[in-house]
Amino acid sequence: ASGTTGSRTVALVVDPDCSARSCRLWAGTAGGGVWRTNNALADDPLWTQMSPDDLDLNSVGSLVLDPTDKKHDTLILGTGEGNRCNAGCESGVGLYRSTDGGEHWKKLAGSCVSNATYVCVNPGQDSFLGRGINGIVIDPRNAKHILVGSATAVRGLSHTIGTGSTPRFEPGANQAGLYESFDGGKTFTEVWNGNDPASFGVTDVGLDPLNPDTVYASAFDQGLWRRDAGAASTAFQQVFAPQFAQGIGIDRTMVALTVKNGHTRIYLTDGTQNTLGILGPLASNFWRVDNANQPAAALLASQGPGAAEPSPANTFPATYNGWQKLTSHSTASPFFATDDFCWQQCWYDEEVYSPAGRPDTVYVIGAFQYGEPACNTKGALCGNGRSNGRAVLYSTTAGDPDAANNLRTFTDLTNDARDMPAPWCALAPYGLNGCLRAPNGIHPDQHAIVVNPGNPTQIFEGSDGAVIRTSGA
Repeated sequence: ASGTTGSRTVALVVDPDCSARSCRLWAGTAGGGVWRTNNALADDPLWTQMSPDDLDLNSVGSLVLDPTDKKHDTLILGTGEGNRCNAGCESGVGLYRSTDGGEHWKKLAGSCVSNATYVCVNPGQDSFLGRGINGIVIDPRNAKHILVGSATAVRGLSHTIGTGSTPRFEPGANQAGLYESFDGGKTFTEVWNGNDPASFGVTDVGLDPLNPDTVYASAFDQGLWRRDAGAASTAFQQVFAPQFAQGIGIDRTMVALTVKNGHTRIYLTDGTQNTLGILGPLASNFWRVDNANQPAAALLASQGPGAAEPSPANTFPATYNGWQKLTSHSTASPFFATDDFCWQQCWYDEEVYSPAGRPDTVYVIGAFQYGEPACNTKGALCGNGRSNGRAVLYSTTAGDPDAANNLRTFTDLTNDARDMPAPWCALAPYGLNGCLRAPNGIHPDQHAIVVNPGNPTQIFEGSDGAVIRTSGA
């Protein structure tokens, strides 16, 4: 709790009232707690660490703004990072709430209450002590209704972490899974165990934007599941199967929910680390369905065993009534843009994001493709010049080919338009890494992204290399 260094940024929250005069941006970091700037659009924003004395631990897993607070001052912080990383994914001590923009924090009890399906390991103990928090959702109609997805953070509560591959699990921690509260976080009951009593935990949580009584949740090695409105609290059904589950908890599924033409559209990414060498070299894909409002069994069946890529003739605006993979391994295909976007680290670097009210805009973020960028426009000393690195990808056509722009599906935002100095790549002893670390690029490992609500083509993005913003141009 004494750490005053930000470390990697795993969560970003932007004030919906962001303007050129005042734009609050909160950053949740893996080892330095929560930071805030009151004007993220300033030339050199001033950042302040938010009340670290109130927190028993500075490891952040998730940070969200309460949508029912019209002043945008209420946040919930989930401590403990659930990214399953081997270096410092510290397990947490539960949830905190701030009602003054992060100036002060109060611990939520989070007491675990058993139900007929799931029995607490330690009834009455904090549901999230010793866990990482990968997702928090607050019901936009009722701030007391909260859903939290927990995972098995791998470090325990010790500053002495031992070797980089040795996990330390918190003794007696309650099960990782999806928990639900109706009293503002005083008590929680588990409603889904990630489809496995030994689950590595939940990776993402979301509410259907057409009906917030419908809940979506994904878990390591388990794909995407849904609880329909009116169903029993624990009645989750699978709607997307994991493509690359190897039984070791590193297939990760992430989703972004939006509305298009009166139906719920889901953007989904699914990927893993190809540790067993049996999945082919490129194990991550981008998917979309434009009509998620159908029975769970039908939605799951639409995924199909082959998942053939669509034809480039399916230009924007195409419509997919079932799951459609929008990734290709072929460099000749417009769907190649999202291929292998999270490289060998999908369990750690993977997110998909669609800004509210902009259903055709989608961002896919992951890990840097080291062999692909060129150093400058006159040569490819650092790679084959195939891309800017594909760490941050941006589409305004929902991932469909844009017939008006050479069948473009995504634009690569990893480096900006400025040429990198030609001598940089050849500068000994930096070589390849020296090139990739040239100015106006993005750090390789991506975790969080939001848009400026007042200028939705401008992004703020968080990674292992802190926070960047684009100009909006």
